[in-house]
Formats: sequence, structure tokens, C-alpha cells
Amino acid sequence: HLIDLPLLDYTTISFIYPITIEGSVNSNETETVTLYYSHDRKNWKYLTEIQTVNGHYSYTWYIIPRIYIQNFTIVSYEFILPEKLYIKAYLNGSERFSSAYSETVSFIYIPLWLIILIIIFICSLFRRRK
Repeated sequence: HLIDLPLLDYTTISFIYPITIEGSVNSNETETVTLYYSHDRKNWKYLTEIQTVNGHYSYTWYIIPRIYIQNFTIVSYEFILPEKLYIKAYLNGSERFSSAYSETVSFIYIPLWLIILIIIFICSLFRRRK
């Protein structure tokens, strides 16, 4: 059995990290855009489906760090350490349109806990100088 454990603490610091994905298609009609994500451009995972409005789409993805445990052993994790993410959009789920309308956006995802740790470290350096 594979157990998916989201690392989410509602009482102190939230580990949720928002990323906004935006794009456009060559149509002003309402279209369905399917978003996928990958860490290596080989294994794509379904993210969501959204509708276009006047040829544009926008989706805010609230990333939640996860650990996958099997037989009390960590087998994989996602979004805990800095990772490169690729986002791909398909129009109407059709392979016929995918090459014309899909584009891959890549960026480095940096977890919120790491950003906070860096800020604390920088603040401690300034305090030592005083």
C-alpha cells in the first residue's frame, strides 16, 4: 500500500505555495484546457481542467508538499526540496490540437519553508553586524 501524506500544518506555518498558470488560445469561444505537470518532461501527471474566457485561461495552483510512504519507508516525495516544474496545457484534450496549442512552462519551485529559513539566516547576519 502506498500512503500519501501531505505535509500541511494548519496551526503554524502553511506549507502551501501558490503558482499562477496563465495562457491563451486562438479562439474566443469557451474551450477546455487540461493542465499537466512534470519534474522531468517524461512522466506527466494530471493537474486540472479549466475553461477559457475570451481566449484566455488562468489557474492558481496551491502546491502542497507530499511524502509517499510504503511499508514505513519513504519511496518518493514532491515539493519538499527545490524542484524544477514543467507545466503543459492541452486544448480540448485532443492530440490533434496539442502541438498547436500546448506550451511547456518551466520554473524552479522553492518551498515556503526554505524561503523563510533564508530570510531568518539573512536577518541573523544583519544582527551580527550591529
